[in-house]
Amino acid sequence: MVEMVIQLEDESLLTPLRRVIQSLSGITQVLVRKETKAKSETYIRHQARIDELCALKAGWDDDGAIPPEKQAINNVKRLLEKSEDGDLSQWVIFPDTNGTILLENKSCDATISVGNKEFSYISQHHRGSHLKVTTAALLKTIRKINE
Repeated sequence: MVEMVIQLEDESLLTPLRRVIQSLSGITQVLVRKETKAKSETYIRHQARIDELCALKAGWDDDGAIPPEKQAINNVKRLLEKSEDGDLSQWVIFPDTNGTILLENKSCDATISVGNKEFSYISQHHRGSHLKVTTAALLKTIRKINE
């Protein structure tokens, strides 16, 4: 018996790839194993903070603030899942009064505002606004700022 291992970063490819492999003659079994990385202190800290943000209600600042919107929270959750240990270790997470989420890094004087579909950022050396939210774009921005 011969085994073949395929590593996928994009989980959406799993179903079509599985169909193709199963259609080949001589394939007796297709097994899927999803590896999970150990949760770092940074991950645990940020996940706890995201849970706190999820519990905020309208007017959480006693002045009519909107609670963080579900899609903005999901964008930050995906970022946390895809990030490496050092990516977010110097960052803190805050709610903003308009339903977005702020990521702030005091050590390099940078702030990223994450919304439902767009994000913007400002730091000492970089600036970008109204960029489409994708996990890859957020990670690229964070890594650029962290340099």
